[in-house]
Amino acid sequence: MVLISGSFEKARLYIDTHSKHWGRETKPGVSITISRQTGAGADVVSKILVDYLKPYCKEGLGWTIFDKNLIEKVLADHNLPDRLSLFYEERKQTLLQSMVNEIFSGQTSYEVVKKTARTILQLVNKGEVIIIGRGATVITAGFKTVFHVRLIAPDENRISHIMEVYELTRNEAADFLKREDEARYNFVKRHYHKDINDPLLFDLMINTGKCSYHEAAEIICGAVVKKYNLLKE
Repeated sequence: MVLISGSFEKARLYIDTHSKHWGRETKPGVSITISRQTGAGADVVSKILVDYLKPYCKEGLGWTIFDKNLIEKVLADHNLPDRLSLFYEERKQTLLQSMVNEIFSGQTSYEVVKKTARTILQLVNKGEVIIIGRGATVITAGFKTVFHVRLIAPDENRISHIMEVYELTRNEAADFLKREDEARYNFVKRHYHKDINDPLLFDLMINTGKCSYHEAAEIICGAVVKKYNLLKE
């Protein structure tokens, strides 16, 4: 039995196990995308959700979360230099930053975003992944096997969560929230021409200000299991 010490190591194991089969035509497995307002608790909810989904795993590795570790996957997939990780930040770069990165990397931001999308499509084609952010909701919109979730919450709840996670003051957390929300909106709008706040993009929207993170994860799990008629191991 392989001991997995954290979500990053688990993502690596998932990649190592499936990478030899990238490109093969297979029946897509069930996957979940989570779009979120900053501070709505997607990090916590996704980790709890993995536990709820354990009985519904066909691949033997368990459901796997891809968020920031998705950057590492794309860099490895396409032999891109580490400095390209700047392109994956869901915030708008200055024109100068973008030009400098393109000169030194030989890759335009458009090309890197396109490769990220390709990696996301490979992941959902294998299934049993939870992908947070990176425009995954829009990228996988054509997949009937992908369940799209949007997490929202009142500003006060989100500010409190950010203060706790990043150890910021209230004013710092409020500024952080505003910047990140704008960056995520702009990222999807700029690259995919969609409004990430559009409720019609999602199968399910949950206000984590109205329920606990555990309840949110349980709701998502129940909806996915019912929609796709998942069977326990």
